[in-house]
Amino acid sequence: PESIKRVLVGYDFSEYARKALEFAVRLLKPLSPHIVLLHVEETIELPVVEGIRDVLSERYREEKIKHMGEIEGWLRDSGFEVSSYVLEERSPADGIKNFLKENPHIDMVVLGSRGLSGLKRVLLGSTSSELLRSLDIPLLIHRSME
Repeated sequence: PESIKRVLVGYDFSEYARKALEFAVRLLKPLSPHIVLLHVEETIELPVVEGIRDVLSERYREEKIKHMGEIEGWLRDSGFEVSSYVLEERSPADGIKNFLKENPHIDMVVLGSRGLSGLKRVLLGSTSSELLRSLDIPLLIHRSME
């Protein structure tokens, strides 16, 4: 446990991510690691005029950054060092994997999960199941049932 100094928390602004973050804060408080908050925005091509897409994209990004700042403040008030990032990537799993390649000092990853099972997981795919197969560091998945 002493070796957990930097923890990446994948955050998608969902209720599941919020619950996972709250759980991680309670669990990790005694270790007082640096929390790295990461939001990966999936790159989606919108069928709109280029200028409008850029404006909408920028406003959306500004809202996400503002919300991340609020979460950073809460984490600091809870006694953690924190940094946050908003990235664009093909998928959340790809974004997290690429971030970890560029930041090898991360000791653990925390994610929220909807608790999908069976056919839903096959049809919808799952960031957590993809990362479970591919990461070589501990992955904590906080599962909330639908």
